[in-house]
Amino acid sequence: MLFATLFLASIEPDGSKAGLVLAGHPGPLLVASGGVDEYALATDPAIGITDRSDWTVHDVDLPAAPWSLVFYTDGLVEGRSAPDGPRPFGTARLKELLAATGPPLGEGDVDAVLAAVAAANGGPMSDDIVVVAVSPA
Repeated sequence: MLFATLFLASIEPDGSKAGLVLAGHPGPLLVASGGVDEYALATDPAIGITDRSDWTVHDVDLPAAPWSLVFYTDGLVEGRSAPDGPRPFGTARLKELLAATGPPLGEGDVDAVLAAVAAANGGPMSDDIVVVAVSPA
């Protein structure tokens, strides 16, 4: 079976709201001045799993800037929590890393998160990893 996962965000020009579509991906994390929140959104099946052709759009409110929405594949949180330690690294640890950085996240911040996750895993991850951080201009 061939399939593809997808996430899509449509953000209002004023940065106050977003429409989110998740097909086989965890919900995004919102990094704001008050900390990091996880959007607990229902995820639709990955594309190709079913004959379905409609996807749920989740409308969410966004806080006043600065903020960053962080989209990621599950490979980011499925590795080890420490070299030779248990799995998974987990979303809670990812939220701690992002909270320590604060918004808005830049390329160097994302690189630092990726390096910390790889270090905890004891080396490269076994699954693919994609991380996209979006912040208002």
